[in-house]
Amino acid sequence: MEKKRITIKVGGMMCSSCVNTVKDAISKVDGVIDVDVNLSTEKAYISFKPEKFNIENVKDAIEKSGYKFIKEESEEKNGKEKIIIGFITGSILMFIMFLPLKHKDIISLFLSLPAFFILGIPIFRESIISLRNKKLNMSVMYAIGISFSYIAGILSIFQITESMFFESSIFLATFLNLGRYLEKNAKKKAIISLKKLSELIPEKTIVIKEGKEIETDTKDISVNDILLVKTGASIPFDGEIIEGETFINESMITGESVPVYKKTGSKVICGTVNLSNPFKMKVEKIGEETFLSQIIKLVEEGQMRKPKLQNIADKIIPYFIPFILVISIITFIYWFFIKDSSLNFAISRFLSVIVIACPCALGLAIPTAVTVGIGKGAENGIIIKNGEVFEKSEKITTILIDKTGTITEGSFVIEEIYTNIDKEEFLKIVSSLERYFSHPISDSILSFYSKNEFYDFENVKIIEGRGISGKLNGKNVMIGSIKLFKENLNRDEIHLIEEYAKKGNVLLIIKINDSFTGLIVLKDKLKEDAKKGIEYIKKLGIKIGIISGDKKETTENIAKELNVDFWIGDVMPDGKAKIVSELQSKGEMVGFVGDGINDAPALAISDIGIAIGSGTDVAIETGEVVLVKNKIMDIYNAIILSRNVMKKIRQNLFWAFFYNLSLIPVAAGLFYNRFGITLRPEMSGFAMAFSSFTVISISLLIKKIKLK
Repeated sequence: MEKKRITIKVGGMMCSSCVNTVKDAISKVDGVIDVDVNLSTEKAYISFKPEKFNIENVKDAIEKSGYKFIKEESEEKNGKEKIIIGFITGSILMFIMFLPLKHKDIISLFLSLPAFFILGIPIFRESIISLRNKKLNMSVMYAIGISFSYIAGILSIFQITESMFFESSIFLATFLNLGRYLEKNAKKKAIISLKKLSELIPEKTIVIKEGKEIETDTKDISVNDILLVKTGASIPFDGEIIEGETFINESMITGESVPVYKKTGSKVICGTVNLSNPFKMKVEKIGEETFLSQIIKLVEEGQMRKPKLQNIADKIIPYFIPFILVISIITFIYWFFIKDSSLNFAISRFLSVIVIACPCALGLAIPTAVTVGIGKGAENGIIIKNGEVFEKSEKITTILIDKTGTITEGSFVIEEIYTNIDKEEFLKIVSSLERYFSHPISDSILSFYSKNEFYDFENVKIIEGRGISGKLNGKNVMIGSIKLFKENLNRDEIHLIEEYAKKGNVLLIIKINDSFTGLIVLKDKLKEDAKKGIEYIKKLGIKIGIISGDKKETTENIAKELNVDFWIGDVMPDGKAKIVSELQSKGEMVGFVGDGINDAPALAISDIGIAIGSGTDVAIETGEVVLVKNKIMDIYNAIILSRNVMKKIRQNLFWAFFYNLSLIPVAAGLFYNRFGITLRPEMSGFAMAFSSFTVISISLLIKKIKLK
C-alpha cells in the first residue's frame, strides 16, 4: 500500500483542546491514515492513501470544526485593525461613563455595536461550531465572557444591573484578540529558523543546455542537469563540481564560519553560498532528497513530536475548562444568593473567573519551548528529531562514543616508515598496489606519496579484512595487518612489530616474495575539538567511554590521550549494543554517539542516539540527534541546549499555573471582603493575554543561549 504525506497550515488554534479538535476532524476524512498537529507551527502533518484522499475534504473538515485552512503561500490576517478599533471604542465608552449625559447607556449600546460584532462574531462562530462538535474549547469560554458582559450592559438600560458593562465586553474582546495577536507573532519568531532554512533555495537558476546559459525557475531543474553557479549565488541543489574551483560559505547549514575550499569533484550542498569564482556543477539530488530538505523535514518532525510532559498538560486541559465553568457558576451563586450582593457584582465575578482561567498559557508552555529549542539547534548544526530528547538529555549519566570516524577523523596520517630497501622505491611499490584498494588507509598512503608515478600490478586480490596482494614483474607483493602474516614472521620481525604495536598505532606490514620488506606506522587522527569537547562534557558530571572494533592497544592509546573514564576495544559490531544494554541494566542512562551501519543497533537501543552527520544514512536515520558539523563539542552543546529548554519549560509551567492558581481566587472575590481587592472582567482578559505572552517570551529566551 502506497502511503504519502502532506503538510497543511491551520489557523485559529489556541490551545491543546483546539489541537485535539483539528486532529479528530482530519482523522475522520476518507483516506487519512495518521495525523499529527503542531500548535506552535500551526501545521497539520497528514499521512494518507492517495487513491482515496482529497484535500478538499480536509479543508471542509477543518472549517466545519471552526478553524481555518490556510494555503502555504498565503498569510493569515494578523487582526491588528480589530485591536485598534476595540481600544478606541472601549476608551470612548469609558469616557462616556463619567460624562453627565442623559441616556448614556443607550448611546453606549449603539456606539459599542459595531466593535462588538467586528471583534465578537469570529469568536461566536468558532464557539458555535465547537459546541456543535460537542467540544469545549477556549472560544466557548471567550464567547460566554463577551456575550454575558454585553447582555449585562443591555440589562443596565432597564435598571436590572447597576452599571453598564458595554466597555467591559469590548475591552474583554479586545484583550482576547490582543492575546491572539501577540501569541501569533511570538510563534512566528519561534519558528523563524525553519523559515530561514527554506528561504536559502534561490527561485531562479542558470542551466547550461547545448552550450547556452539559460535562466530558469529552480523548480524546473532535473537530476543530471548542468548548472552555472555565479559568485555570490546560493547553490540550488546538491551536486558535484565538474568545472572550476571556489570557496563556499556553508555556515547556514553546518554553522561553521570558515569558508570551505571546493574544486572539481567536490560535493556541494543546496542552500550554501558561492563566495569566490563561478563554477559548473552537475545536479545529483533535487526536491525532498537534498540535504537541506532532509534537515527541514527532520526539524519539522522534531517540533511535531511531544515530550512526555506535554501529554500531562494535554490530559489536564479538557477537564480544566468544565471545572472552571462550574467554579464560575458557584461564584455567581455564592455572591448573588448567599452573600446577597448586587447582580452587577455577581456577574462581574462570574465573568472574571471564566476569563482569567483560560488555560492558553498552559497549552503553550511546552510546545513553544520545544519549537524554539529545536530551531536553535538547527541554526547551530544540531538536528533534534523529537521533544523527548530534551527530557532524556537531562538524565544522561554516561556517553559512549564510537572511535573511528566519530572521535577520530577516520583518515590516517603516516607516523613512521621502516624498510630494508630504498625508501622511495618502497613507497612507490606500496602506493602502486594500494591504489587498487578503496580504503581510508589506502587514501592516506597515496596522499603521503603525492607523486604520479606508479607500477602496474597483475592478479590484484583483496584479502577481506586483512589486506591486498598482487604481482609486480613476477614478484608476489603482499600488504596487510599482522593478522595476514602472524604465522609467517620470525622472532626478530615479531619483536619489531610488537615494539611499534605498544604505541597503539595501526601497522601495515609489507612482504615481497614472502620476505619481510618493511612496515608503515599509521595513526588515526583525532578530531580537532575532541579533547576540548570531552573535557566540557565531563564538567557536566557525565562519564565518557570510548568503544571501538579496533584492537585494545589502539583504543587505550586514544582513550588515555583524551582522558576518558573508560574504554573498550576489540568490540564486534553486535557487541556495541550489548555493552549499552549492560550499562542500562546497572541503572545508567546511556547516550551513544556513532556514524556507521554497525553503530545503528547501539544508536537504536541507547536512551539517546547521537549520529554524526557525515556518517551513513542508516546511522543518521536511527539517531535521535544528528550533528551536522561532525564536532564532538556539539555533543556538549546538545546537552546544554536540552537542559536550558527543560529549564524554560519548568518556568513556563510555573507561570502558567501561577497565573491561574493565584488570580482565580482574586477574580472570584475571595479577598474582596477583607481587602477590597478584585478584578474586573476586562482586566482578567488582559491578565489572560499577558500570561500567554509571558510564556512565549520565556521560550524565546532560548534563542539567546550561547553555545560553544
